[in-house]
Amino acid sequence: MAKKCGKLFKRAFACLLVVVMTLTAVPMSGFVGLELPKWSEWNLFAGKASALAATGQCGENVYWTFDEATGKLIISGEGKMWNYRWGGTPFYNDSNILSAEIKEGVTSIGDSAFSGCSGMVSVN
Repeated sequence: MAKKCGKLFKRAFACLLVVVMTLTAVPMSGFVGLELPKWSEWNLFAGKASALAATGQCGENVYWTFDEATGKLIISGEGKMWNYRWGGTPFYNDSNILSAEIKEGVTSIGDSAFSGCSGMVSVN
């Protein structure tokens, strides 16, 4: 058993050495002056450049309308909102949304639906 583990370790170590040697063979001159993107550029949803659309869908039969002048988001329709993960909501990080109104007929608000909406002061 110990002999088998020793062989496995040697193979894994050899593979690691190949990777390290390959990476060190790449000329570093190509990387001089290279700037890595800022975190906000890696995070696809951070600091959205475009404004929230006036209307859209957020469930199979659930829709939103957004009034930019008042900052009011209205969610209406029948059934559940979709659940959102990793900032995928259309409202993510939108500080222009000041209030949200959930109309009768919407049976649940999706997970993380208003994540990052720092300007929101009320949900009715």
